Amino acid sequence: MDAATLQDRINKGYGKAAARLGILHSVARPLTAAAPLLNIQGTLLCSFNAEDWKYLKPNKYGRPTWYGLFDGSLTRAGDYLIGPAVTYFIAAQQPLLSILCVDCNRQVALLRPPPAAASTGAQGYGGTCAADSTPALGTVDANGALVNGWPCSILLGGRQEHGTNLPMAVNNAGFQILLPPSVPIVIRASDIFLDDLGRRYIAEAAELSDLGWRINAREAHV
Repeated sequence: MDAATLQDRINKGYGKAAARLGILHSVARPLTAAAPLLNIQGTLLCSFNAEDWKYLKPNKYGRPTWYGLFDGSLTRAGDYLIGPAVTYFIAAQQPLLSILCVDCNRQVALLRPPPAAASTGAQGYGGTCAADSTPALGTVDANGALVNGWPCSILLGGRQEHGTNLPMAVNNAGFQILLPPSVPIVIRASDIFLDDLGRRYIAEAAELSDLGWRINAREAHV
């Protein structure tokens, strides 16, 4: 038996198991940066476990990754699985291995300040702020509120930034943002993320791997 035949049998086995254990999810395949969930491919029975095929262990704090149980021949890395309560994105469908999914607890738009106009001669100090930024992912309304966002995972992590030495001052906590490999742009340091709670984050470093984007960020207070 070759690897392709074995993979096909694994997919069919996952599909049969999901028919008994799964809940119906919509499969969305992002086509545009502005609205990633509009392109619905169909529906699929899916079950998820906390990286435990015996279904005995609950998930824990700070663990966004799950194993997906569904027919992987109908999906690919970067797809979203939209359930009645939770949305996941598929981080990887590696040959003969478990399908790795990420629990999306937030939605975000990515705001990118426009480039400064070219000029010559002595220039005064200048900069950009979040209000000047335009969406490179997702859409926002005229008041700057999120309209269409990319489901993602945002959890505490990354580097902390030391605050001032003033009384009651605290360190600015770091966050780690995970986005799928289907994101159609290159994420850069200094990009601004706006989530569905109205919080803003500044990207400090962004890594693209075969599992998608992993971004270290800190919350920006405006």
